[in-house]
Amino acid sequence: MPNRKRNTAKPATTGNATEPVQFLQTSRIGQIGTSAGAQHAEASAMGSIRGRVCVERAGFSLDADLNVRSGERTAIIGSNGTGKSTLIGAIAGTVECTDQTTLTLGGEAMPEPEHRGIGYLSQDPLLFPHLNVLDNVAFGPRRRGKSKASAHLLAREALDRVGLAHLEKRHSRELSGGERQRVAFARVLASEPRILLLDEPFAGLDVNAAANLRELIRSVAEANRLTLLLISHDLVDVVSLCDNVMEIDRGRVVQTTSVHALRSRPATEFAASFAGVVRIPGVYRDRAFHADCGLVLRSSQFEVCTEPLRPAYLCCGPHEVDANPAVDVNDPGCEDRAISMVGSGTSLVTKLASGLMTAEAVPPGTTVQVHVRSARILPQD
Repeated sequence: MPNRKRNTAKPATTGNATEPVQFLQTSRIGQIGTSAGAQHAEASAMGSIRGRVCVERAGFSLDADLNVRSGERTAIIGSNGTGKSTLIGAIAGTVECTDQTTLTLGGEAMPEPEHRGIGYLSQDPLLFPHLNVLDNVAFGPRRRGKSKASAHLLAREALDRVGLAHLEKRHSRELSGGERQRVAFARVLASEPRILLLDEPFAGLDVNAAANLRELIRSVAEANRLTLLLISHDLVDVVSLCDNVMEIDRGRVVQTTSVHALRSRPATEFAASFAGVVRIPGVYRDRAFHADCGLVLRSSQFEVCTEPLRPAYLCCGPHEVDANPAVDVNDPGCEDRAISMVGSGTSLVTKLASGLMTAEAVPPGTTVQVHVRSARILPQD
């Protein structure tokens, strides 16, 4: 059995006996809601996370190298069960690591969990049902030794920052889902973190509540130059909040890239699916892309990033593909067929037999002529 580092952090529950995990943070970053200043810059400089994270448990191992700069906002993506939550749990101190772990915080050895300055927010707000909103938010400062008056001052500043000062006397059962998440975020702010760990905090919210909370988190993270790690399965969350993306597969980091590169040049099938684009295998020759499925696609807008005749992917999104039901018999190389329509709300795409997707609504079974207006031709290796 591998040696494990002792973990003094208690697990989070929703009962009264165990405190929520949000209160692992202790470092003050300046008055909540003020503009960035000297205090913010000094504290923010301590927000880098570097080193190796190793976790071993039955049937699973995590071995990830991190290099997150202070103030950087990074999304962590990957399929279910790949180790995303385990990774941020190890950073927060709620997951036990092996002795091979070499994490540092701000260039120093990782301190005990209660001294890491970490704010944690998940899709469960974990509010105490027997406390009102004000006392829920004040719990973090109180746990750090603040007087009741000081804790309430910080709590009221945080509630004002999230627009819920008028609800301080209510209990969680009297709040909407979006309001409960805002209270949970206010509780994070009152504890003055330098690092935000977000584990799908928008998953249980409606579209408007999620958009409002995203904007709030983004503005706070930018104003205070906070380091942010976000786990999400939603591209909107990633584009709204992050600059970089880390993909994890089976406990290993398989790529770290920019959000822009993820959307335009995804390096893996999962990344392409996450970004809503496709990767069609084939070769590029004679100023056309010859797909393995038989399509021959031409456009002056192709961005060719590989040598001719070498195995390549054509990478494009639904809005770059036209699908015309009027098939041109003189150009059979562009003939495709709609197989299904998928989407949510007012957004939909049509999947084609070739693997392409189009933003046009085409009834399944319809034969179409496809035209890819723009795409990236990427090497397969």
